[in-house]
Amino acid sequence: MFKRLIIAFLSLLMVITAYSQKENFIEGFIVNYPNDTIYGFIKESSTEKNCMKITFKDINDNISKIKHSNKKIVSYKCGDDYYLKLPLDTVRRKVYNKFLKVVCTGKITLLRYDYTIAIGSFAGGPAFDYQTDYYILNRNSQIQKVLKSNYSNIMKMYYGENLDKSKKYKFKNIEEDIKKLNKRK
Repeated sequence: MFKRLIIAFLSLLMVITAYSQKENFIEGFIVNYPNDTIYGFIKESSTEKNCMKITFKDINDNISKIKHSNKKIVSYKCGDDYYLKLPLDTVRRKVYNKFLKVVCTGKITLLRYDYTIAIGSFAGGPAFDYQTDYYILNRNSQIQKVLKSNYSNIMKMYYGENLDKSKKYKFKNIEEDIKKLNKRK
C-alpha cells in the first residue's frame, strides 16, 4: 500500500513538472544567417527580455540561450510575435544589433524596442525604468527612429494625402495610428 502511494505521488510529481516546463515555452521558430528556419519553442518572457535574449528549445528538447549579439540569428517568432534583428545607434554612437518586435507591416513596418535602464536604487535594491523606442522600416530597408518631435513629419512623409486632416496624430497612439493607415489603400 505504501509503495503504491509513493509511486502515485512520484508519477503525479513528474506529470506536474513536465507540464510546467512545457507551459513556459511557446511554439515558434528562429531564422539563422543562411536563412534556415528552425522550429521549436521559445521560453515565454517579457517583451523587454525578448528584445535582448531568448531561450530556444528545439524539437529534440535541446535548449540554448540566444543573445541579440549572436551573429547567426536574424529573426525569430514567439507565438504571434515576430522579432527582427537590426542595427541600432546608441547614445555613444556605437551600432549594436538588437531584436525589435514587429508591431505591424504595410506601407511602413513599425518596430518596437523595449528595454530597461537602471535609474539608481530604491529600498536597498536597483531601480529600473521601462523604455520603449519605435522605429520605422521602410520599403528600402532603411530604419528610422520615431521620436515624439518628428512623429507628425514622419506621418506626413509616408502617408501624405491619406492622412485624415480632422484627426490629430499623437505619438502616444503611434501603434494604433499606423495600423489603421497601413490598412488603407
